[in-house]
Parts: sequence; C-alpha cells; structure tokens
Amino acid sequence: MILSCALALVLVQQDEPPFGKTNAQILAMGRTKWYDFATRRDGGESTAGMTGAIGSYGDALAWRNDRIKPKARVVRLRKVLQDTKNDAIAVGSAITGGGTLWNIVSVNLYADAEETLYAVLTKTGKAPARRVSDVTKALGGLSAAFEASKKESGSKPEGDQYLVALRKDVAAVAAEAKKLPRRASDAMLDFAKQAIEAGKSGG
Repeated sequence: MILSCALALVLVQQDEPPFGKTNAQILAMGRTKWYDFATRRDGGESTAGMTGAIGSYGDALAWRNDRIKPKARVVRLRKVLQDTKNDAIAVGSAITGGGTLWNIVSVNLYADAEETLYAVLTKTGKAPARRVSDVTKALGGLSAAFEASKKESGSKPEGDQYLVALRKDVAAVAAEAKKLPRRASDAMLDFAKQAIEAGKSGG
C-alpha cells in the first residue's frame, strides 16, 4: 500500500516553534544550516529526524508565502505544485512498493514547492530555461518505468489512478506557466520536471 503521508503530505504549523526557533529565524538560517541544526537536536539523520527538519523548514517557507497577497493566487498555485508533487510520489511509490524513503522525498519536494512558489510570487530566483516538452518528456519516462514495473510484478491499480492524475497536474502546471513571465514560468516547469524525476528515481 502506498504510504498516506507520501501521497498528501501538507505539513501544518506546529503549536510550538521547533527547537524554540520562529519561522523567521528558521528562514534566516537557510535550508542547509537549519537542517544541520535540527537533525543534531533531534538525534541525528534518522528518517524521523530528517523528515522533521526538512518539513519544519517547508512550514516556515509556507508561512512566508501565506503573507503574500492576493491570498487566492497563493492557494491556487500552491495546489498545482503540491498536487504534482503528491501524484508523482504516488506513482513512484507504486513502482517501488512504498517505503520510508518516500517520506523524505515528499518533505524535500514540499519545501521545494514552497521555494518555487515564492520565486513565482515575488519574481525572484532563477531556474533553468524550461519548456512544457521538458516536463512531458520526464512524464513519459516515469510512465514507462511504471508500465515496466506492472509487467514485472503484476497489476498496480493505485498507480494507474495517480498516473492519470499526474497527467492532469502537468496540464495544470503548463496552463499556469503560460500566464507567467518567462522566469516564473521556468520555475513552475522546472519544479514539475524535478518532482516527476524524483518519482522515477526515488529522490
């Protein structure tokens, strides 16, 4: 069975700041320094420690994005990115038969999605030049890997369902990217490509 936390992982703000650090302080540390700090405090690089560290950084990024107006645009673009992430992971998890690895892949992509969202909303950051064809090519690779796994180990109906959903996600990403300036469009398409490739490779 595909891990539920890998399918629809959208972390929420904790009641207490992790390790006494506010969201602003976490962001000021940056992703790498925060990860090192949090995993040291949480017993090292166990699956739980890594997931918690990266997830709390993603939460801080989401907090920052939630302060950007208009709110409706933040919600709409976030859904497109997170749906793509969730469904790509679901297909990848179906290929491999699941496992705790996907928790780490999921939180990393969660944080990546919020970083991408910030780049799009604020017109900052720089992604490689991307076309929709780059994303559809990656999707073709994931689809081929999934079909090969079906032939090897038998029917995987859950994966079929999420592959159909992922194709719709890619269409939604392309539709949003078409409305955006080139730099923001590149960021959206690059995230979708990376998420799909993570689904194929397991991160």
